[in-house]
Amino acid sequence: MNYNPTSVWERDWDLLIVLDACRLDLLQSVADEYQFLSNQNSLTSVASSTSDWVKKIFDPQYKRKLAQAAYVTGNPNSIYAFPYTFSNQCDCGAEIKPSHQAVYHEGCEICSSCKTKLTGEREVPVKILKEVWRRSWDNDIGTIQPRPITDTAIETSRNQDIDSMIVHYMQPHHPFIPAPELDQGSYIGPNDKERKKQSRTIWEQLRTGDVDEETVWREYKNNLRHVLEDVKILLENVDADTAVVTSDHGNAIGEYGIYGHPRWMPIDPLVTVPWYETTGTDNKTHTPTESVTNSNVTSEEVTQRLQDLGYF
Repeated sequence: MNYNPTSVWERDWDLLIVLDACRLDLLQSVADEYQFLSNQNSLTSVASSTSDWVKKIFDPQYKRKLAQAAYVTGNPNSIYAFPYTFSNQCDCGAEIKPSHQAVYHEGCEICSSCKTKLTGEREVPVKILKEVWRRSWDNDIGTIQPRPITDTAIETSRNQDIDSMIVHYMQPHHPFIPAPELDQGSYIGPNDKERKKQSRTIWEQLRTGDVDEETVWREYKNNLRHVLEDVKILLENVDADTAVVTSDHGNAIGEYGIYGHPRWMPIDPLVTVPWYETTGTDNKTHTPTESVTNSNVTSEEVTQRLQDLGYF
């Protein structure tokens, strides 16, 4: 295909609602069920996977817009957009070569020479960053439900002085919440406290023929409906002259022999994403549930949450 991506920052919007891994035709298939999905269009995404998408969306070239923006996210891949940086040299003179864990997870490194604990600085170009996945992950289903993201977004919209807000939901990305018997997340089964790896993701099951395409499409669609009910609540409780429902990337279901959403794969099912424009009005119909923020998530926990989503 002729790949000419468009950054979301090249379009006008106040509220960007990102439905993770949502194909254009999937959203089209349920659009008539939701009044706010009447103004249909599409966009060619800058990436075929979230880890690359966040890096490009939060690139320093957009620093002026980012400086007045909020990012409310349920996707643990936010670690790749906002890494920790370290000085090149310790006070003792030793060269510092921070590990992947230090840069993307922990923000600290031990000097190999003097054993001093070195603390990195996290580069966060947005005015407000709310990594909701750090405090509201549901280990029983291997993902995060939409509601904590909705509540945090409403709180942010009502209480913060911002020009724009990106709200990044995890659904319809697998695991498919309405079908736990089909898809429980790559690394977790029902009540599995030991987190034993399951053999196949839903896309691997489809590729090997252990589940048929009709079943996957039905539950993929139901997982989309699951999050769209929260999108409806969000749009009725935030003010936005231009709200957009879009996605970071789609999913392949066998096109060109590809399943899921591998990196650097700019085929139509992965990079042609929805772009539905609507509006938001805060009618005060929903009161967010207050939750305690716990951002002290360990490196191992971050990795486990990415594993739940099939990223390893």
